[in-house]
Amino acid sequence: MVEGETICVAMVFCRGQLRGKVAYQQIREYPAFGGQATCRISISNKTAEDNFQKLMEHLKWHGVCQADFVVDKITNTPHLIDINPRFWGSLAQSIASGVGFPNLIYQMALNGDVDTVDGFKEGVVTRWLGGELRGFVQHYSYAEKKMSFLRDFFFSGSTKLYDDFSFNDPVPFFAWCTDSLYRLAKYRKAKSHESLAGVWE
Repeated sequence: MVEGETICVAMVFCRGQLRGKVAYQQIREYPAFGGQATCRISISNKTAEDNFQKLMEHLKWHGVCQADFVVDKITNTPHLIDINPRFWGSLAQSIASGVGFPNLIYQMALNGDVDTVDGFKEGVVTRWLGGELRGFVQHYSYAEKKMSFLRDFFFSGSTKLYDDFSFNDPVPFFAWCTDSLYRLAKYRKAKSHESLAGVWE
């Protein structure tokens, strides 16, 4: 296994021509160490971006695609470990960073092509709040500096967008919480019915 940080690169192509991209680093995951990103920040990694773009151009890719890289902590080399030829779980990160992939796909379907989005905003933080709550105990137990972790987790104030929570429409998030607690009481464990478990009801 390669030890290092996980960098994700997401792109959209029109018949092999790049129309938009975003790269971001996974800060926390659920489950911890190898799970789905729960907190991430947009950050550029030119090597990973260029390599992924070359691969997709060679395939004359049409549509969206996202890839995960692990950046070796010794050599700083990004290693491709996963490709998702579909919309991905951290889609809110891309939208908050200035590249609205769903709208770009819509415009391509409507008009046949779309103007290229130049660059993306770096330093943008987004979170999957449900995943953060689920993974809190794991990450707290692994944290070397407990107080720093708690301060960052609860009081960072830098989150621009949540995947699953909005002050304008909070009902879906609390409905999810209620359902999760019901299942926890019923099955005596957090039995998931979500895509994270690979099972749909």
